[in-house]
Amino acid sequence: MNFVIGEVDRVDATANTVALTDGRTLGYDYLVIASGTTPRPDQTPGMLGSQWRRSIFDFYTLQGSAALATAMQSFDHGRLVVHITDMPIKCPVAPLEFTFLADAWLRERGLRDRGGDRVRDATAGCLHQTGLLHRLGYLLNERKIKLETDYLVERIDVEKSR
Repeated sequence: MNFVIGEVDRVDATANTVALTDGRTLGYDYLVIASGTTPRPDQTPGMLGSQWRRSIFDFYTLQGSAALATAMQSFDHGRLVVHITDMPIKCPVAPLEFTFLADAWLRERGLRDRGGDRVRDATAGCLHQTGLLHRLGYLLNERKIKLETDYLVERIDVEKSR
C-alpha cells in the first residue's frame, strides 16, 4: 500500500483511476476521499465580534483550543453551551467528547452543580445525523447534561448575552 499526497484533477470511477494535477495517474482498488473541512466562524453573524475567543470559542483550531483552555482556568460560574452552528464539521463526535470532558473537569473542581445546570449540549442535530444520539444519548442523561433539540444559532448578539 502506498500513501500519496497530491491534488486530484479528476476521478474515473469506471477505470478505477485518479488523475493528479501533476500529471500522474494512480490506479486503485478502493478509493477513500478525505477532503476535510474548515471551520467558518465568519458565516455566523456576530461570532467574530468582541467576545470571540473570550466567551465564544472554537476547539477545532490550535488557537481556539488554546484560548478555550485559558478561559476554562478561570471559569467559576455561568452556563457552558456546546453547540455546532453548521455541518459538516471536522469530527462529529468531538462536541460530545468535549461536553463529557468539560463536565468531568467542572465536577472535579466542585463547580458542576453550583447553582443549577452548568453544561448544556446543543449538538442534537449533529448527534442525530451521525447516529450517535441513539447510541450515546443515555450518557448525557446519566450525567444530567441537558440536551437541547431543534436549536439553531442564526446570529450572536453579544449585547443581549450580558
